[in-house]
Amino acid sequence: EGTTLSREGYVPVTEAELEEKAVALFKETSAPIFVLQSSANIDRIVTMYRAAKRTGRIFLQELFMAELATVAGKSIPNPAFDDVYAFITNPKRYDALTKYRRIGKDGIAMLSFMQSLSEQINFDGGLLIYSMWSGYRKQPEMEAFLCACEDMGLKVVELHTSGHADADTIKRLIAHVNPGEIIPVHTENAAWFTPMG
Repeated sequence: EGTTLSREGYVPVTEAELEEKAVALFKETSAPIFVLQSSANIDRIVTMYRAAKRTGRIFLQELFMAELATVAGKSIPNPAFDDVYAFITNPKRYDALTKYRRIGKDGIAMLSFMQSLSEQINFDGGLLIYSMWSGYRKQPEMEAFLCACEDMGLKVVELHTSGHADADTIKRLIAHVNPGEIIPVHTENAAWFTPMG
């Protein structure tokens, strides 16, 4: 998996470094904080949970993330933790939510959910942490969502690191495994693997 191999001079930010940045942001913000990230990014779930815990915040997970975190293992923050709760944005999934400690009963689309919540809670001074690949921000749906969040009083802050291995990590993995064959995937630089043999 060579996503980062075509990124000249790529130096990854570690999850620990990301956590410290998140803690600093969380400490200077007394208003609500939302994190837009992949539900399947287990490392990021742990990072944001740790930042929330270190700053005295409870951690809310949309149902899909809660389910992924639950099956990922007991040490991954999920609604079995005392300070983690689940919520839904799709009313058809309410029955699945009943097994978790939760907030709210109304299931609606994420933007509708945010708009409804902003009528109940003042978002002014709050944050939307954008923790995904920056290229997604150019997609019309994402652009519209982020603009709507800003209109609700949230400041959009990018705080992300790639979950993809950097070149040094890939080299160490190959040296450790010593595979008989390497099949590059998800890369624009498959030639990078050629001298590995």
